[in-house]
Amino acid sequence: MDSITLGSRFDHYNLQCPLESRSWWSLGFLFTSLLALDPKSGKVYAFPEGTVDYIELHRDVESLVFALIELRKLENDHEADADTEELAARFREVVEAFDPTPFENEDSQWNLSLEELEHGIW
Repeated sequence: MDSITLGSRFDHYNLQCPLESRSWWSLGFLFTSLLALDPKSGKVYAFPEGTVDYIELHRDVESLVFALIELRKLENDHEADADTEELAARFREVVEAFDPTPFENEDSQWNLSLEELEHGIW
């Protein structure tokens, strides 16, 4: 198995891989979504758990890294018992100002995670 390309990874696990994404690079997991990079466009996509569909998650790797840094800040403030609704709103505002893509799809892992935060599931 070529652990880098999605096509090889999906084939190894006997999963359907959309043809256009077979050459994308596997980046790892964010929560319950497999992240992949399209090396031609530079866009980052998410494959939500249990589906073969994907959604555009970030315009590029820089945007993904920015969101991950902001997530770490959110986690630190959450551990300090900050208000969860304020944390979610701040995270969304800061990340959207840099790249609105993470929140464009209502099923994106970012939207789902912020809902869980606001509902006290974290």
